Amino acid sequence: MTVDSNGIVLKHTLFGDNDIIVKILTENLGLISFMVKGGKKSNKRKYLQPLMIVSISFKYNIKRNIQYLNKITLKEVTSEILNNPQKSIISLFLCEIISKSLKEGSEDKEAYDFLFNQILWLNKKNNSILNFDVWFLAHFSKILGISPNFYDVNKNSVKYFNPESGSFSDSTESRNWDHNKSLILFNLLNIEADKLKDFHLNNNLTKFVLKELINYYDYHLNNLNLNKCLDVYNSLKI
Repeated sequence: MTVDSNGIVLKHTLFGDNDIIVKILTENLGLISFMVKGGKKSNKRKYLQPLMIVSISFKYNIKRNIQYLNKITLKEVTSEILNNPQKSIISLFLCEIISKSLKEGSEDKEAYDFLFNQILWLNKKNNSILNFDVWFLAHFSKILGISPNFYDVNKNSVKYFNPESGSFSDSTESRNWDHNKSLILFNLLNIEADKLKDFHLNNNLTKFVLKELINYYDYHLNNLNLNKCLDVYNSLKI
């Protein structure tokens, strides 16, 4: 079956001397791994950067773990993300988290639409990446079905966050976040990206929330070993 779809490039790795395996979140069929024959020396490689929005054509075989990409063209120019070093680094990090968190071969239009909209936001020159990483992780947890249970919680009643149950409670158990950090998470879950310019965290709080959200993902998604991704991200950040 030949499929034409829009897609978002997440990551690519070299395979052998000349080929490339690329993970693309497709609009129609979810996350798929593709083989690009001769991709190392092909013009296709320039379209395989993280968070590039592309149009692709391929023959889909449900029995294969890796599909073969026939055609790829650029759909949206993400020059701000590619040319801004800070935005490029955060893109690499988020693409690693997304590619590890989603299951391949499962249609996921909600994930595609969410990521597509965040790429357009991030690609605007005037939009800062300040706290975008923690905001993204908080909101992407909703897409993954592991979101903290905040929907029916009143801000004034927020006391402590339990990362194991994913709930805000009155309990002072040792594993719970303290009140200030719990309130930060609650506020992150309740704001849109445009409001991040008014959302201020000091460096230590940002590091805490980022690390604990990664641990939260690991706990609720069966230990994806995401801390390695975080270590690399922290080493690259400017």
